[in-house]
Amino acid sequence: MKSFYKCECIDKSLKQRHGDFMHLPYNDARSLHASGHVKIIDPDLKLDREIVETNYLYRDSWAKRRLTRIAWCQNYEKNGGAEISSFNVVQIGQRLGFDIVGWKVGGDNSGFELLKSADIVIVNNLHYVDDAKSALLDWLFKSGKPFVKYDHDCFEVEKEIYRRSRLNVFISPKHAQHYIDLCGEEIKGRSICLPLSFCVDDWKMGGPHTPGTVFVPSYGKCRDNVLDYLKSNSHLKFFIASDVVLAGKNVFSLGKINYTKMCEYYPMYETVFHCPLEKCAGERILFEAIMSGCKVITNENAFHTSWDFDWRNDAVLRPILKKAPYEFWAAIDGVIR
Repeated sequence: MKSFYKCECIDKSLKQRHGDFMHLPYNDARSLHASGHVKIIDPDLKLDREIVETNYLYRDSWAKRRLTRIAWCQNYEKNGGAEISSFNVVQIGQRLGFDIVGWKVGGDNSGFELLKSADIVIVNNLHYVDDAKSALLDWLFKSGKPFVKYDHDCFEVEKEIYRRSRLNVFISPKHAQHYIDLCGEEIKGRSICLPLSFCVDDWKMGGPHTPGTVFVPSYGKCRDNVLDYLKSNSHLKFFIASDVVLAGKNVFSLGKINYTKMCEYYPMYETVFHCPLEKCAGERILFEAIMSGCKVITNENAFHTSWDFDWRNDAVLRPILKKAPYEFWAAIDGVIR
């Protein structure tokens, strides 16, 4: 197998840094191809199929060399911000020397054999797979296999997940408090807060940031609040990342935007509007907007607003986000030891 493979840069930020083409190691080439950042054009790296599913980004068998084995359990039916964040963490963990294999909750995993041979299990978002979730938790509780709960949402309601885990990792202080209120003070001592993982280099302070423009990246989460804001700000131009068609000459539908392309859109607009209607564990949109040089209109339902650092200041935010995934793996290493 060759050491490096030729890839065409698809992502705008990668093009700016590396030009039209890059030569990447095997794993980086496949993962960046899968996430839409590059296209593999090297004829020596054969793709048996187009890589589109998030779960394919995770290795499915242990390395031949014996390393610390991490089984990463997650529902891979969605491919949103939580899933992108998780994969960023996994990539860094692999570079740090952890042997990380994905275990799809609700998938064909041949039972729990892979989990049995793991040193520790990381349980990420499990919602929308109730029967499979119950089977996984039943096995974890009965087997005594050590596990960590790494949460990106406020949807889990099974208190025992947090009470029996070796460590709970939340992505904002209000997110942690949400589950302390649900499960009791007993989980507080083994719970930590870390900002969710970002590939921060993808987000650039740029322009033109056209004055009087408002970008709405997640209309579905904010619908009623968006409509209210539209009515009271008819002098502004609104750009909605959705197929929804709203009345008004100042409202423009951009259609659904692939997440990997989002970093190209933020710098076009002066302000980002994201005021969720329900409680959200963090909301990466806030940090994406700040790192793109935008103003942010939000509310307390976006729990990243609960951080005690100045998250609206890019110079403060960016170093914290760069450090967070390494702090995550340091915490996991502490649990294992």
